[in-house]
Amino acid sequence: MIVVWILGLTLATVGQHWGAGWLHAKFALVLLLSGYHGWAVGYAKRLARGEMRLDGRTLRMINEVPALLATVIVVLVFVKPF
Repeated sequence: MIVVWILGLTLATVGQHWGAGWLHAKFALVLLLSGYHGWAVGYAKRLARGEMRLDGRTLRMINEVPALLATVIVVLVFVKPF
């Protein structure tokens, strides 16, 4: 994930998009997605130890978060609304 972050920041710098509002929104969503990834890794470790704090229904709903974030990120990149 570190390599992806470095490459993404490099592309933003080379493309000179730092002032674009869509890039700021995308950056915030990617930060949120990275935080979600960290939470999911931690929760998977707790599940491996047998600690289940969330029920199956909640986990299925939470499972949709990355798909929704990725969809919004892709739309921001292609449409560049602001």
